[in-house]
Amino acid sequence: MLLLSVSTHASAQNEALALNDKLTNITDSLYAKGQHWGGKFAEVSTTKKFKELIPYRKDLQRFIDASIARVKVMKDVGSSKELRTAIMHFLNYEKLMVSKGFLPLEKLNAKSTDKQINDGLNKLKGLAGDENKELAKVADAQKRYADASGFKIGGADSTGTNK
Repeated sequence: MLLLSVSTHASAQNEALALNDKLTNITDSLYAKGQHWGGKFAEVSTTKKFKELIPYRKDLQRFIDASIARVKVMKDVGSSKELRTAIMHFLNYEKLMVSKGFLPLEKLNAKSTDKQINDGLNKLKGLAGDENKELAKVADAQKRYADASGFKIGGADSTGTNK
């Protein structure tokens, strides 16, 4: 009976860790896509060909929308509802950030002044500060989920296995 209990616990722990990894992959992919947009912005800010940002923003928007749809229908594993909710809030914030921060910058053109460009960047930086607050909420929910589910975040323990 004890063996069955240990096996069931390990299975639940593995399912919880797998769900955590799926959700973490969303934030990691989102970060990478944001970095691609940022790299392209640095490139086009010297040429003022801001329309070249459009495909990067559209890719980001598609990813956010698809991620929202995926997370919305995910089945909870253990106490994952708080983490899924935090991810949903984060993704919805990202959607807002794209529309209020990224989109206005791609509407700039060759006649845009340095002040207009800097104003757009400052708006985006302000949104990025709030983004960090949303991401901190995700990290807090993730830690509580990991603690409740019996695994560690961010890697292996001294034996080389996740707990």
